[in-house]
Parts: sequence; C-alpha cells; structure tokens
Amino acid sequence: MDENVIKNQRYLEHDLDTLLNSNSLTSFVSFVKLYIRKVVLEFYANLLRSVTDDQSEFYKKVFVRGRWYNFNPTLIRKVLNCYCQNMVELEESLDIIASIITNNVHLTWLDKIRASSLTTVYAALFVITTRNWLPNSQRDAVSKKVAVLIRKVVKMVEFDLSQLVFDEVVRHAKKVHARHFEEPCWM
Repeated sequence: MDENVIKNQRYLEHDLDTLLNSNSLTSFVSFVKLYIRKVVLEFYANLLRSVTDDQSEFYKKVFVRGRWYNFNPTLIRKVLNCYCQNMVELEESLDIIASIITNNVHLTWLDKIRASSLTTVYAALFVITTRNWLPNSQRDAVSKKVAVLIRKVVKMVEFDLSQLVFDEVVRHAKKVHARHFEEPCWM
C-alpha cells in the first residue's frame, strides 16, 4: 500500500483535517509545493538583519534573483489565504502543557520534550508544525514554541501564523552563523 495513503488514513483517523480546518490552517499544510532549493538558499543568504528595522530602506524586503521583493506577514497571509491576525496568549503553564501533550508522561516541562513521548494527535501536529511552519534541526525534540503552538491548535486558540512564520524566518537573518539550515516547506 502507498505510504501516502497510510499517512492520509492516520491523518483522517485522528480527525486532524477537522482540527486544521476549524483553525483555518489547511492552506498552510496543503499549499506546500515543490520548490527550488537554490532559490530558497539565495533568499536566506540575502535576508538582511535590517529586514525588521523600520528605519532601514531594506525593511521587510529581500533581494532574490536580481530583484527586490516585499517580504512581510501581510504578504504571507495573502499568499497562503490565512486571515487570522489575533495573537492570543495561552493561559496554561509549560508544566500543564507538558502534561497534556504527553498524556502525563511528563508532569513538568523539561528543556525539551522528546517527540516520541507525545500523544498521537500532538505527534502528528508536531510533524506538521516542524515541516511546514517552524522548521527545527532537531526533529525529535519539541521546543517550547512548538509545544505552545500545537496546544493552541488543539484548543482552537486564535493566533497569527503568518506573523509567527515571518518571525521565524527573519530570526535566521539575525544569526551570525547558522549551523543547521532549516527550510520550511511553504517557501
């Protein structure tokens, strides 16, 4: 049987489709298409630290293939057809989140939680999150940011994913040396 069919059956079994639809996140998963790695690498190489400096002429701009392009949360929102702009804080402590996403395997938040200790739904959301929205060089470790995000998805707490993705991408522009190149699939 085709591996994608198996994955899709598991996806449907846990009602992730409904969960992603109700959070208006389907386009952030289904939008993923093939990309030209060379262009993505050029994008990151040309992403200046001043991309977030509103006093700079390069504010929210990136130079790719001989041309300047706008790069901002509004554009990401438009391209991916996601219009939620509310950033609501989760009113759960990291210890409670750790307990919930691992079904009490961890009762307190560790520095990072291993993905293998997540419940099935949270493990699936972890994979979706780290492949599409918040790429992570440590594929088996759940960061605080990812844990909070997947908890928000399950609780249906509104958040601005386009701003989150933008912040994550420009975070790389601020690094002096990137040891691991993290490519989000949506690029």
